[in-house]
Amino acid sequence: MSLGQFFILGGWLLSATFFDKWQQLKSNKTVVILLTALFAIHIVGLINTSDFHYAFNDIRIKLPLLLMPFLILSMPPLAIRSRNYLFHFFTVSVLLSTLISVGIYLGWSSVEVHDIRDISPFISHIRLALLVCVAMVLLYDDFKNYRRWINIILLIWFFFFLILLQSLTAIIIIATFFFISMVITLFDKSKSIFVRAIGGAGIVSIALVGGCFYKLIFVDSIKPIQVDKSKLLKYTPNGNTYYSMIERQDIENGHPVWINICDKELDEAWRERTGLSIYEYNQSGYQYYYTAIRFISSKGWSKDRNAVMSLSQKEINAIKNGCSNVEQIYHSGMGMRIKNLAWEYRQYFYNDYVSGQSFTQRITYWSTGLKIFNSHWLTGVGTGDVNIAFKEQYKKDKSKLEEKWQLRTHNQYITLGIAFGVSGVLLLMVVLFYPLISDYKAAGFIFSSFILIAAISMLSEDTLETQAGITFFAFLYCLFWRERSVG
Repeated sequence: MSLGQFFILGGWLLSATFFDKWQQLKSNKTVVILLTALFAIHIVGLINTSDFHYAFNDIRIKLPLLLMPFLILSMPPLAIRSRNYLFHFFTVSVLLSTLISVGIYLGWSSVEVHDIRDISPFISHIRLALLVCVAMVLLYDDFKNYRRWINIILLIWFFFFLILLQSLTAIIIIATFFFISMVITLFDKSKSIFVRAIGGAGIVSIALVGGCFYKLIFVDSIKPIQVDKSKLLKYTPNGNTYYSMIERQDIENGHPVWINICDKELDEAWRERTGLSIYEYNQSGYQYYYTAIRFISSKGWSKDRNAVMSLSQKEINAIKNGCSNVEQIYHSGMGMRIKNLAWEYRQYFYNDYVSGQSFTQRITYWSTGLKIFNSHWLTGVGTGDVNIAFKEQYKKDKSKLEEKWQLRTHNQYITLGIAFGVSGVLLLMVVLFYPLISDYKAAGFIFSSFILIAAISMLSEDTLETQAGITFFAFLYCLFWRERSVG
């Protein structure tokens, strides 16, 4: 990414015509000022910073906010054909990345896949999902050309790839686009009654699907269970004693987890099958014991020697890799992801356990971040002290999060609020939405869509805190703004 920006700088210098560049820059002065201000606030934030090492590294990462506006917005828009070639090149690049990822998923490479995020070898699966969303926007905008059927096929491919990638953020982005298009259709008086009715039906459908997901994750997942005491066993087939904890509310596939357990037999049988103690940890830091307990429970079995010895080698390997439910072996995709979210929320609700759980950890990150923001809402803690503030807050709260999972907020709005106070949040909102509010028609479909993608991604990620994220935002923001009037 750094090399790519140096190539842009080289092209900018070689093209000369600096007076024309200055004139072009002045015509885009609003956006240039906004992005420069977002960079400048990090400089101002040095005033109340104590960790300058982190602060200067953060400023280095943020340099694209300063460089991209001057390099890209000082250049004239491309000719229509050149712009189309550029956008097609981008789309094909994303397509190749998805094909390679699917090849890895299918086992056509030497890359080991322990988690769905492992199938994205070049960039994080989160960033790849956002790039796929951008490619879908470009394909939709290209519908006016003669490649309509090719575009439809690619749109379908990208959508199913997002399902495979289990990217909830990307799915929410796509659903938001669909919802907005249905609202526009519903209130477009130039459309026929039938077409407007379809728009209304689409809105209702999205609301119903969203309601079902909400009910599944936040309502059905926390229904209490009553253990049938007739199913509690005293002795194993080998004469050892079972124990049960009927007060625990953990379930797998509807089966209680903490009943009919014999630790002694589990460890002995696991050693026979794997040569390892069941109390050892896998490479991801998860203890085999808890994974095995959950996995065996998902099959409805008692947790004893016979259960471990009855597992297939494929199931043993799955447990070693962190698979905690038998359905995860034979089912994948978004359906399994939703079930995992429901399980995570149940653990959070009943056990206050969030360590290592991507969804419920974010709830903790957000609540912790908001506490810090409330304490420093006026000036923030400074450019370099966000990490320090989080460490202090976790300690103050006596957080149950394991130390290795005590991370930052995973929400760009809260992160800027912590660093710079309310002015940081307001500035980000202005950068995102002022160009749209000032003149939506001039902003164009592609730029407006990109802003929507970026804005939603910032709800669950610190999009601007990594080189990949800041480059994604600064480069495409400037490029799509510059090309907004072409076509």
